[in-house]
Amino acid sequence: MATINLKILFEEIDIYPVGLTYQREFHLSRGTAGSLGEKAPHIFIRVRDSEGVEGWGEARPSRYWSYETPQSVFTTLSHFLVPALMGTPINDKAGFDRILSREIAPGLFMGQPIAKSALDMAWHDLQARRKGIPLADLFGGAKHQSLPLIYTVSASSPDEVESQITKALSLGYRGFKVKLGFGVGMDLELMKAARSVAPASFLWADANQAYHLQEAITLARELESLGINLLEQPLESDDFEGLKELKYKIGIPLALDESVFSPNLLKHLANMKVLDAVVLKISKLGGLARTYECIQMAQSHGIQILASGLTESSLGFAAGCQLFATLDSPVPIDFNGPQFLSEDPGDIQKVFHDASGYLTEEPGIGIIPSEEFLQDHLFKIFKHS
Repeated sequence: MATINLKILFEEIDIYPVGLTYQREFHLSRGTAGSLGEKAPHIFIRVRDSEGVEGWGEARPSRYWSYETPQSVFTTLSHFLVPALMGTPINDKAGFDRILSREIAPGLFMGQPIAKSALDMAWHDLQARRKGIPLADLFGGAKHQSLPLIYTVSASSPDEVESQITKALSLGYRGFKVKLGFGVGMDLELMKAARSVAPASFLWADANQAYHLQEAITLARELESLGINLLEQPLESDDFEGLKELKYKIGIPLALDESVFSPNLLKHLANMKVLDAVVLKISKLGGLARTYECIQMAQSHGIQILASGLTESSLGFAAGCQLFATLDSPVPIDFNGPQFLSEDPGDIQKVFHDASGYLTEEPGIGIIPSEEFLQDHLFKIFKHS
């Protein structure tokens, strides 16, 4: 059994709360998650060990898709998690996880997963860079050097849907996720427009918990008749009985996102037979390690895997590509940071172009944010600070 080197310690951990500018509107069923010119909050973490090796992580909080805000992520990290990690061994992952769980206890599910995901990402980046290997090698190695991306369609009219998809097709995209939640009638018009302009494309309808059961049944049956490939999360995240009845009454594949917060919950839902596919977000699940557990759980139950993000920068984007490139077959990847952000602290062109995400041969994640950029884009977490 391999021994764990406990002599190399966390020596320095820096937190950078940064605002990155939206270059287009981002609509969700609960409201607008971002507007043109608005600053999107990103919390970057740099960890340095006692031998001077660094690792980087990113959290992407937003009150529109989680209870975690920039303020809560910053205080969770700065007041509790970071102080508790200082001077502890870097190679003891079990001990690292125990510290995070001790300092911010779980409720029904993992406590403050988005905050913890930044540290988990930085930990894995540090380990891979110490070993001189790409991040993917920590999870069995990459099977692909590039991954085709899904384009996120965020529009409120059929004309907008057609315009966005037409542009995306010209850029090389061949799969599309359409944000719904405007009512059954309008949602069907949006999906009809999507199918008319992209007749051979993979179409993913994301309802973002917008519906009650009977509405969801009507929507699902109509989407199936349109040849839509799958429907994501039409019901509230904790409506497991509703999801079970919905799954029984529809033919279109049903994907769950907001309902899945842990590998154990995914196992429970798989045993209930309420889903055909699972949408995995690294931040929401608390980091790379727990996401990889969910990947293994989904594979063991024959559940289709889809990947999604929260408009992360090149750092989170590249980390996600490294993880999902370890699967045998490429999965639909909805990493939409490059679509919505007009600026980036790293070299986004190194990992994103031609409608695909690319892996680098560099150690770790392969992206190192510019400290000068981060310093120039810092924002005040608290208005009166």
